[in-house]
Amino acid sequence: MSFDGVVVRAITNELKQNLIGARINKIFQENKDDLFLVFPHSTLLLSTNHNYSRIHFAERKSNPINKTENFCMFLRKHIQSGIIKDIQQVLLDRIVVFEIVATNPFKEEVEYKLIIELLGRFSNLILTDQHFTILDCIKHVSATSDHSRILMPKFKYLYPDTSGKLNIFTAEENEIRARLHEKEEALDSFLPNTFLGITSNLASEFISRKGEQSFTLESILLFRDFVLDLLEHPLPLIFYDQDTPKDFYITDLSAYALYKKEKKESISVMLHDYYHKKANLISIGQKTAVYRSLVQTTLNKNIKKRTIHLENIEKSKNCEIYKQIGDILLANLYSIQNGSKSVVLENFYANNEPITISMDETMNVTDNAKKYYDKYNKAKRTYTHSKKQLEIVEDEIRYLDSLQSYIENAISEEDVKMIKEELEKGEYLKIRMQNYEIKETKHSKQKNISSEPSKYISSDGHLIYVGRNNLQNDEVTFKFGKENDIWFHVKDIPGSHVIIKLKDPKDLVHEETLIEAATLATFFSKGRASSNVAVDYTKRKHVKKPSGSKPGFVIYTDHKTIHITVENEILDRLKVVD
Repeated sequence: MSFDGVVVRAITNELKQNLIGARINKIFQENKDDLFLVFPHSTLLLSTNHNYSRIHFAERKSNPINKTENFCMFLRKHIQSGIIKDIQQVLLDRIVVFEIVATNPFKEEVEYKLIIELLGRFSNLILTDQHFTILDCIKHVSATSDHSRILMPKFKYLYPDTSGKLNIFTAEENEIRARLHEKEEALDSFLPNTFLGITSNLASEFISRKGEQSFTLESILLFRDFVLDLLEHPLPLIFYDQDTPKDFYITDLSAYALYKKEKKESISVMLHDYYHKKANLISIGQKTAVYRSLVQTTLNKNIKKRTIHLENIEKSKNCEIYKQIGDILLANLYSIQNGSKSVVLENFYANNEPITISMDETMNVTDNAKKYYDKYNKAKRTYTHSKKQLEIVEDEIRYLDSLQSYIENAISEEDVKMIKEELEKGEYLKIRMQNYEIKETKHSKQKNISSEPSKYISSDGHLIYVGRNNLQNDEVTFKFGKENDIWFHVKDIPGSHVIIKLKDPKDLVHEETLIEAATLATFFSKGRASSNVAVDYTKRKHVKKPSGSKPGFVIYTDHKTIHITVENEILDRLKVVD
């Protein structure tokens, strides 16, 4: 849903309540897309970012980054110290017009219009005079790049083409009837195709709530009342898929019935928090990209090594036959004529059944036997070596798979630092620097980041520890966990170690708490999106770490298994301990 015409109307109403009559004290620009208007009691963000164009109140910044962009300087000259006279949405489109009264150098009042178009990659911010003559734009659009409109100084500002769509609030009944007669289609298609600022998701929500699907004027008027009610009683919500913000809207949506919901106190707070979290996830993704690439490359190399070792084991597993052939040749040394290409002999390793043995005619029998012994010894060495290396490679793959899981689930700067710390301790980043010449001076090196594992309080008051990387997993299990505490881990899937701390070894843990801890183990694993994930749990004293094993790797016995599907309701009732 996101920024449709209805959300724009809702934020416009909120801005009008707070900004009419307010003076613009300061104007600054942090980048080419984001411009801020600072008022006595608030700061307004106007963003024309092609992916996240938006308008809402922002956090006040004591020392904002101030890029001296030409458009920002132009606005300072004309509208800084101006007063907001009015704020209007154009029809129900994603366009908002600020009417501003400022004073020119001659102490004369001048009226300006600051227009923001929230149109995705066509978003723009335009300053015009009171007659809609363009004074300047944040993005100039010439006739060659957009033939429908020219957005350049001295040209007349024209609203974007609405494709003949109607305004649901002002459309006359005879206009609506005419459209109903033009083409009969499903209501959830007709509404967005006919009315400006309406999305198919909003139309579907109306149908879901009202059970209304009839293609009639009465249905359209009922939909109008539905939208008006949303605007009169907005419920700002952010919808989360696990920890990832997926969408927002001014009412609950049945399409996100299974998603976690977070209610906000205003439309601006909803928009600010949603886009801030989105931007943070993008930033985290960019920062972990080099780690993701490094781990994936190393993982691919180890998978290739595993394939080679498996092939070598397969080829050399029957090496004993070469030794047997050598024994048979020596046992028949004096009965075999030198220079033979092959010989048929009794195989005393297989009930004296005949066996045909290939021979090198240029070598005597003894040398032929030695040749088979050499093949046996080489194959045996290959088998032994590949078997040993396969165990090492399998451990490495398992470890890299877990690293990959933590990188994918990183949601904070602390997560990124912990991933970097683990890669440095494993000397993976050192290898990267050698291969790709990533230079790091001794002054730029930082001390290892020591961080605490996540902590939660269960519904019955037990403290639950959750490791957020492999280094923390070892700490959770062997530093924080005592022998009678209960340890959890998803079965055969990379994930976090989870410990339920017992205040007394004789404490009884309710089944509800077991489910909560198992849910955390599932949520912080590669199986978080799967259903019926097997989670093993046992007393901590049954968990052992093999000598020399990778961080996070353990073996355990005497365990039970519980099957978990992550439910937001369970996660929500767990109290996070700071």
